[in-house]
Amino acid sequence: MANLKEDEKWSLLIDQYGGNPLYFKIATQSIKTLFNNQASSFLNYKIIPDELGDILLKQWQSLSKLEQKVMRVISQEEQEITLENLLQNLSEHPSSLFKAIQSLLRRNLLEKLEDEHSCAFNTLPIIKQFINELASAEV
Repeated sequence: MANLKEDEKWSLLIDQYGGNPLYFKIATQSIKTLFNNQASSFLNYKIIPDELGDILLKQWQSLSKLEQKVMRVISQEEQEITLENLLQNLSEHPSSLFKAIQSLLRRNLLEKLEDEHSCAFNTLPIIKQFINELASAEV
């Protein structure tokens, strides 16, 4: 039974890191080194491994101010956010916002979710956590 629960934690970890091989590899190295291969222990601490934090910080610093604003708005949402809501929240010229979103999609920092009527955007939970921690540190 304990193994089943631990398997669920590994599945949660995969979701947290979005299946990104590099992010997942960094996390699993920390889990192996510090937590005796126990994903549940790692997840309890809600930490971002230093190596991953460095990678995310470099990506963050390479973003334009508008791209950072888009990522901050998306990171504050629990669910995906529609293009219309982004336009309302950011009050930017639509063409500038569209370019920023396309750039973030190309960098794999945003996920696009679509149905037959609309399009929405989200980002990985680990990226949301990073951006929210960064915002807290800036205050």
